[in-house]
Amino acid sequence: MEKHWGKGYATEAGRAFIDYAFNEMKVEVLYAYADAGNENSRKILEKLGFHFVNSFEYDEELEVWYELKNPNRI
Repeated sequence: MEKHWGKGYATEAGRAFIDYAFNEMKVEVLYAYADAGNENSRKILEKLGFHFVNSFEYDEELEVWYELKNPNRI
C-alpha cells in the first residue's frame, strides 16, 4: 500500500531476513530480482548489500538480477 512507502519497512524486513538466512539457516548466497524500471526496489536491494549481476527478460518485461554472498561463509 502506498501509504507505507518510504518509511523503511522493506529495508528493515530485508535486514531481518538476511540476518536470519545467513546466521540461522547458514545460507551461502541470497538472490533477488526486480523490474528493471523499479528504482525504489533496486535502491533497497543495493542498500541491503545486494550486487547487480545481470538483466534478463521475463514475460516480456526487463528484470534485473542481484545476489548477496554470506560474508561469514566466504
